[in-house]
Formats: sequence, C-alpha cells, structure tokens
Amino acid sequence: KDILLSEIHHRTKNNLAIVSSILNLQRSQIDDEQLDNILLDCSNRVHSIAAVHQKLYEKGDFSVVNFRDYMSGLITDLQRTLFPQDKEIKLITEIEPFDIKTDQAVSCALILNEVITNSVKYAFNDQAKNHQIDIRVSKISNQLVLMIHDNGPGFNFEELKNNKSSLGMSLIEALTEQLEGSYEYHNQEGTT
Repeated sequence: KDILLSEIHHRTKNNLAIVSSILNLQRSQIDDEQLDNILLDCSNRVHSIAAVHQKLYEKGDFSVVNFRDYMSGLITDLQRTLFPQDKEIKLITEIEPFDIKTDQAVSCALILNEVITNSVKYAFNDQAKNHQIDIRVSKISNQLVLMIHDNGPGFNFEELKNNKSSLGMSLIEALTEQLEGSYEYHNQEGTT
C-alpha cells in the first residue's frame, strides 16, 4: 500500500510538473504581456500543488507534511519565478515547524502564492528601494496563523473585493472558507 501511494504521489507530481512546463513553454510563444502574466500565475499555482506531492513522496508519510519545509521550498520557487530581476525585494520569513494535513497545506500554499504574486505585481511598481515582504506562520492551539505583509502603498480592499474579474481574490476567499478560516486585510505601512 505504501509503495503504491508513494508511486501515485510521484506520478502526480510529475504530471503536474509537465502541466507547469507546458504553461511555461506557451509563455515563450506569446507577445501579450497580460496573457504572459496569466500563464505565469497558472504555472505557479500548479507548481504549488505539485510541491506538496513531492514532499509526500520524499517523506513517505502520506497524511501530513512539515509545513516549514514545504513553505520554504515553495517560497524559494516563487522568488525564482516571480521576483523581477530589476528590483530588489527583501524577503523575511518566520515559519514555525509543525506538521499539517496535506489538503490544508495545499490550500495554504495557494493562498500564499496569490498574496505574494499580488505583492510583487502591485505593491512594488515604483522604483523605490527597500521593497520587503514579511511572511510569518505560527500555530496557536489548533489554529494556524499565516501573516503576509508588504511595505508597498496599500490598496483599496473594497474595490478589489467588488472586482469580479479578480481570480486571486476569489481563490483566497474560497480557500479560506475551505479551511474553515477567516482572513483580514490591513493597509498600514503597506498591506497585511
């Protein structure tokens, strides 16, 4: 049974990696910047899901993953694919080590992916220096607290929430609901 589960996670990870690669190949064949950004976002979302299957395959325990290891690898991958070469973005992470169920890990990773993507795209449009993203994850009793803060100019949350074309916001809401959680936004010295 364990060998079969391991093989399933390995194949799932490989198949998702192929999908991500196809999206990236497609990006190289288009000239439309907006479409390129959409395909990059999709590729990163698929990669976020594939990463949990990789951790499950490596660990051999198919019910939980070490959240700090999983998130650290994912954050490194996001830095590589998302962070523009012409801007320095300092990333500060503080993630407590604990195990989390695989389905919860995937939902949290997708939320992290959306928020970091939005920070990189919208918070750091100017040429100012000292761009920074802080990611803090802690576990208090049975609750996981994920806090992401950037030092950009902030944004109009109500306008974004009412924008029906915002896939990222819709994903964050749906994934938070799936986790039976809640979320808050604050615009104070950036966005949290």
